[in-house]
Amino acid sequence: MLITAGDFTGEYRLFNANNLDPDVLAAIDSAQEELARDLFPVGAGHIINNLPTNPPNIGLRALGLHKLFVPWVFLRLELGVAASGIKRTSDVPGRSRFAAGAFFAVGRQYGYFLDEWLPWEGYISGVVTSPTSIAVSPLAGQILAPSMGIELEGVKYLIVNYTAPNIIISPALPASLTGTVKFRQVSLRVQRKWVYF
Repeated sequence: MLITAGDFTGEYRLFNANNLDPDVLAAIDSAQEELARDLFPVGAGHIINNLPTNPPNIGLRALGLHKLFVPWVFLRLELGVAASGIKRTSDVPGRSRFAAGAFFAVGRQYGYFLDEWLPWEGYISGVVTSPTSIAVSPLAGQILAPSMGIELEGVKYLIVNYTAPNIIISPALPASLTGTVKFRQVSLRVQRKWVYF
């Protein structure tokens, strides 16, 4: 998953944050799984099935995606609690203000993230270092996870591993491919017209 309970700080601090109920932790994971599936119609499983410190999540966090996930999940949690009558929003002064702020933050952060993400759906530069490895930038290494696919000159390859600075791919590249190459990752595609309310 992309975020953890530790990401809910400041205005998004959860009620009883130091001793969260297991149901709240499960709700955080459930909400972010729903968001990952809505936001990434292709490749949501890569986000859901990896830790925040593993690719592609560490790279997506570097691009700011967690800043979209936190307010969105916060809204899901807080509005559900208030709607169920367990706690009135008036019990926590300013909470409704934060909920409104979170709603606007989701829209703002979605726009910011799209600007940062779109180049990663285009061509990425790398240098062929062997028939099965391509040297990439540190950020590309944080985004390209094992089991993700890339396409290079119309042929699809599977990323098997990442050993800085190289992605290890299968099958092997043709011997004619050397030097700098441009490839596309084909495993994560973001929803361009996502409706978040």
